[in-house]
Amino acid sequence: MPVSNRELQALEIIQRYGGQVGYSTVAQLMHIGTEYARTICAGLGKADYIDLYASGLCKITPKGRNELIARGLLQPSDVEDMEGMVESPSIEAPRTPAMRQPLSLEERVLGHIVSWPGVKCGDIEILFGLSKVEAEETLQGLVKKGKLHLNGELYFPASTPTDH
Repeated sequence: MPVSNRELQALEIIQRYGGQVGYSTVAQLMHIGTEYARTICAGLGKADYIDLYASGLCKITPKGRNELIARGLLQPSDVEDMEGMVESPSIEAPRTPAMRQPLSLEERVLGHIVSWPGVKCGDIEILFGLSKVEAEETLQGLVKKGKLHLNGELYFPASTPTDH
């Protein structure tokens, strides 16, 4: 099944954010409505490019990664060589020590806040499918590392002024 440009864009976002992300995050990053993002993700799920869970989590499949590789949007060397993540025998990830790892949760959260400053803890819970405690711990860890600052209830990148 051919992949539309919007589906391809969603697939890229899912891969960029560690291979799994909520469809609401896909919606925000694509600047579209949540229902439209859900529809796009449902189409990707029906075609087996992603696994779509009832919680709204989208997880890229080997077929999805292979589509990105085939379109030149992902290098085979970017794919972790874990349990045959690349299914096609014609596309193999080389075994090199320089393989890029998926972004950590902290890196994904920080990337989101840099793109959309002024985020509440509850937003992070919903966008990344975290419990309240997990979201708070992640945000406080980034504050302690000097990557974010808290102004009232809102989190901002450390590089932004504090008078919001």
